[in-house]
Amino acid sequence: MMFKIIPFVLLLAIVAVSCSKEADQAAPQETPVNRQVVFSVYAARDYSAPTFRQIETSLTLTAGVMNIETGMFTKTWDTVITRSILDFPLEEQALTIEKSIPLRLNKERVQVAHSIRYNNNGQLSQTANFETLPVDQLRHLKKIGL
Repeated sequence: MMFKIIPFVLLLAIVAVSCSKEADQAAPQETPVNRQVVFSVYAARDYSAPTFRQIETSLTLTAGVMNIETGMFTKTWDTVITRSILDFPLEEQALTIEKSIPLRLNKERVQVAHSIRYNNNGQLSQTANFETLPVDQLRHLKKIGL
């Protein structure tokens, strides 16, 4: 009697294992969606005075996604704009850079960052900002006044 039950139990075990593997493989991959990030870059004040003529400005803009399970950041886009502080327009004529960032809503969040470096005849100063965007925000305006 015992020998008749063993093949039946083995068959049940094989069926159970194969069903669980099929369920794992059938889990759908999440389709990425796009989020828009708009960087608006402008001079925060009037820099026309002679004391500002020698100031070089280097602006680094970065966008990417952070995996909420691992905390790992993946950069999807970045750029560096280097020019005299005098060459940046006032807010009304701001430089606008728009980027589309793909992400998986259930696993990732969009992160944006910028850093500004000022060089005034060798005297350096720097600022930086880093921000995680809300998951439900389809479009984000990032204003950067230099």
